Amino acid sequence: MPKPRPKPTETAVMLSPQLLAEARSDTAREWNVQALCVGADPEIFFPPSDGPAAEARRICAMCPVNGQCLAYAVTAGEPHGIWGGLDPYQRENLRRQIQRRDPPASSRTGSAA
Repeated sequence: MPKPRPKPTETAVMLSPQLLAEARSDTAREWNVQALCVGADPEIFFPPSDGPAAEARRICAMCPVNGQCLAYAVTAGEPHGIWGGLDPYQRENLRRQIQRRDPPASSRTGSAA
């Protein structure tokens, strides 16, 4: 039986502020050599329609760098494909949750941006 997909709020908890900060500064993305999707057919992760991409999500669920992948996709604003087990719509919702959870420093201190 496949592992159930995490709820967006559970995923937001998984993406710590530290992991997101690391993703923003990580230009080499060396974590991707450990990704289970390396060598897989890209069409699995970039389906031509809004299909469920079940195979991609299954691979992501088992991947040891799922968190880094998802953090990268959220911080980079990846507009297409399955990254870290989430599609673009789910990542956008997650990004909004993270922004509510971790407002920019300027809004926390009350200073103007």
